[in-house]
Amino acid sequence: MPLGINCTANYEAQMEESNTKRRVFGNAASGTAAMTLSEIGKMFGVSLQSVQSIEQRAIRKIKAAIESEAAKAGMTVEEWLLSDDE
Repeated sequence: MPLGINCTANYEAQMEESNTKRRVFGNAASGTAAMTLSEIGKMFGVSLQSVQSIEQRAIRKIKAAIESEAAKAGMTVEEWLLSDDE
């Protein structure tokens, strides 16, 4: 297979995986309807383990962003979360 075709296929696969991750996390975080992780996995055609993995990565990213913002403000995470400043 020529390199260009392989790169395009890999890129498309990565984009589809990224879109699935966004949709899964969006549904899990939206709070509009309570769904189990298994139900979310079935809805998107991915395994429960994949949904759990996506969820854990998203939680780590959110936690890191919160810690970074608190550090920028010179506060602990607890102080930053409870502060009225935006």
